[in-house]
Amino acid sequence: MAHIRVSIAKGQNGARWRLSLLLDPGAKYLTLPRRVLVSLGIRPIRRESFHACNGQSLVRDVGIAVVRYRGMSAGTQVIFGEPGDICALGIVALKELGIELNPRSGRVRKAEPCPLPFRTAPKQ
Repeated sequence: MAHIRVSIAKGQNGARWRLSLLLDPGAKYLTLPRRVLVSLGIRPIRRESFHACNGQSLVRDVGIAVVRYRGMSAGTQVIFGEPGDICALGIVALKELGIELNPRSGRVRKAEPCPLPFRTAPKQ
């Protein structure tokens, strides 16, 4: 797994934190310490149950944050981490930023665009 330097904010403008996070494609969402999110004015929008790798069931608050990486930005779901939780950038944020982890080199690269599901109009 790699580490990635990102900035986190409540919206496109305003205060932001710059952080180095574990890039974990096995994790679903971005996880950050509650104190960081609260200091940015990010509020929980729901509570959700998660299963830790050790099988333990955890309930955490979830909110929305803007994550930026090398000129790209995306709104993404963020877990309000509690003491002992690992801060990581998960697969949802990776996909939303359009980046992926190269399995051979362990480096971050731009992801190939996913095909859009659409139907062409029938010919008349």
